[in-house]
Amino acid sequence: MKKPFTALALLMLVGGLLWILIPKQNVPVEEPVTQDRPLPKPPTRLRMTNLPRVEPLLPWQADGITPKAIPENMRRATEDPAVAELFANFKWIEVGKIEKTEGGNQQLWDGTRLVFEAKRISERRSKSADGTIALSAVTGDQTPIEDAEVIGTGDDAKLISSPREIWIVTPKGNKAKVSPPNMDAFAPLIEPNGIAIAFTGRLLNNKGFPSSQRLYVGDLTSGHYRAFAGDEHLHDYRVWAVDWVNNNSVLRVLQDHGETGGHMKIKQVRVK
Repeated sequence: MKKPFTALALLMLVGGLLWILIPKQNVPVEEPVTQDRPLPKPPTRLRMTNLPRVEPLLPWQADGITPKAIPENMRRATEDPAVAELFANFKWIEVGKIEKTEGGNQQLWDGTRLVFEAKRISERRSKSADGTIALSAVTGDQTPIEDAEVIGTGDDAKLISSPREIWIVTPKGNKAKVSPPNMDAFAPLIEPNGIAIAFTGRLLNNKGFPSSQRLYVGDLTSGHYRAFAGDEHLHDYRVWAVDWVNNNSVLRVLQDHGETGGHMKIKQVRVK
């Protein structure tokens, strides 16, 4: 024998129907707030100086580098065994992947994130611990400086080109140019904590011709930059920063002051 519905059962049934039929309001879900790195200040001061005092070279074992056999071609390239050992052991960290667009530009991708697009993006890039990327790119409308041809002869000669520029891209995609104007700048090495940046630069004269290479170190929070020349020479044939050591207070730098080879030296330059 079936039992009749009680008042409580009827009330529960009506309440369930109302829950189903009455539309519900969407409750917004709060997403976690992530702080983006502040954009660096543009260059406000550029000071020329000689290289500061050179620190004693640290043993490679301190950086976890195991000495390997030095190839014959590296022994011929330099007379400095420390440089040859660096070439044999050091590998530049590759940041992102460059792809070409249908329009002929280049795009830098970091995983699934489009980081930067320009006419040309240089191979040597770096990234800080929080994901800020430093890169060198040609964004101007003229021929990239590496491909430009001299127009005219003698005193009328000039070079019309678009130089390379150093750009910073924050983890959220905000971009800022940090290299000084009238400069061809490349090979950026951002400090692991993202406060300072080192790169190679060539100042352009009023006819567009670049000077010899200098090492530049900039403070991204103040916009103050220093240009370092060699100890014995006012410029370098080639110079570029390799990595930061000694709690980011010293730069390990490769320096070459000759076109014929065999002049390359490795130095540790105190910048703080």
